[in-house]
Amino acid sequence: MITPKLMRKRVDRAQKNLDDFRSMLDVAYDYTMPENNQFYTREAGKEENLHVYDHTAPNGVVVAANRMQGGLFPPKQKFIKFASGTDYDEGQKELDDALIKATDEFFSYFHASNFDTEINPALQESLISTGYIQIDEQPIWEDVPFRFSAVSTANVLPEKPTNGTIENCHRRLKVAAGAIKETWPEAKIPTELQKVIDRDEFEEVDIIVSQIKERNKYWLYVMWEKEFLFKEERDYKFIIPFRESVSPNEVLGRGPIIRLLPLIRRVNKVMEMGLQAAAINIFGVFTARSDGDFNPFTARIEPQAVIPVDSNDNQNPTLRQLDKVGDAGLADFIVGDMQAIIEKVLFINPLGDVTDPVKSATEQMIRQQEQLRSQGVAIGRLNTELSDVVVRSVVAILRSRGK
Repeated sequence: MITPKLMRKRVDRAQKNLDDFRSMLDVAYDYTMPENNQFYTREAGKEENLHVYDHTAPNGVVVAANRMQGGLFPPKQKFIKFASGTDYDEGQKELDDALIKATDEFFSYFHASNFDTEINPALQESLISTGYIQIDEQPIWEDVPFRFSAVSTANVLPEKPTNGTIENCHRRLKVAAGAIKETWPEAKIPTELQKVIDRDEFEEVDIIVSQIKERNKYWLYVMWEKEFLFKEERDYKFIIPFRESVSPNEVLGRGPIIRLLPLIRRVNKVMEMGLQAAAINIFGVFTARSDGDFNPFTARIEPQAVIPVDSNDNQNPTLRQLDKVGDAGLADFIVGDMQAIIEKVLFINPLGDVTDPVKSATEQMIRQQEQLRSQGVAIGRLNTELSDVVVRSVVAILRSRGK
């Protein structure tokens, strides 16, 4: 039996799994998804991407996630079908006919949910490390029995898996104290928490929602400080972690953005320096004759800067522009090669730009086959950790409603 004390130990151990990746994930989000970086305290409404000079990777994450969603879960399309297995010989046609109707009913509810909008941000996070999608069963009077929500990687603490798939995890939440009963009507509110609610029901408190698998069942635990508020057994996985790729003996995933991170930082730096060089060449840097002393430690080399000097020579004009040096086009050449690598890894424009020469049907087919081979392992893992689990969880909820 899990006690609050034991659960706290598990949460602390799972926290270390996230902390091991925290510094690397902070940098990765900073260069690719700065607005979604929750690994440090952010000011609401503040512009977070002023340090990003090259947008190949940020735009590539969005395009790659859209392609993944289109391949795995094409919106408003039936991407799976139910059929009888090899164990059923007698009455197989009747069973298949029933399963065709079951497929139609499954998608009538699935497409009415918010899955299409919530899976995309989760897929974007999986391109960096680990994506999380949560499925919540709705009250019986709701038209749609379930709803989905994408969960930030920074808010989930995964436990080390024993069979290669993350099953147990803990989600940190800030909720209004008065909303706890609305979310979990059967929650037991301890005296100290009730005092908070009586004082201000809108005051936010920290709670931990845990998913623990025991004997093919999943348990939901809701804990505040050192007390359980609510626990419930479920037939389905309600917090679904998934990874595009993972290294042995590690818990969190290492997506293509992690693998490209040194290159992304390099491109950003070269682009920054290239823009600075272009600005200096456009606006110039000047020296001005002055009677004061020149201090090299305080002089600024930037566009339209004026540096005081004792003499400008050549008849000693009052103001003189420094000679322009360097080749701004070289930066574009260097950046172009690195951007092409990023675009290739993220499968942006696999068939080339629309302005490129028209390719034959054979060449297009070969490129598409090459893309499928390159994505094969990642798609296999996503099918196992995401697609299959989502379908099984939805089926479990629909069966519990008598569907």
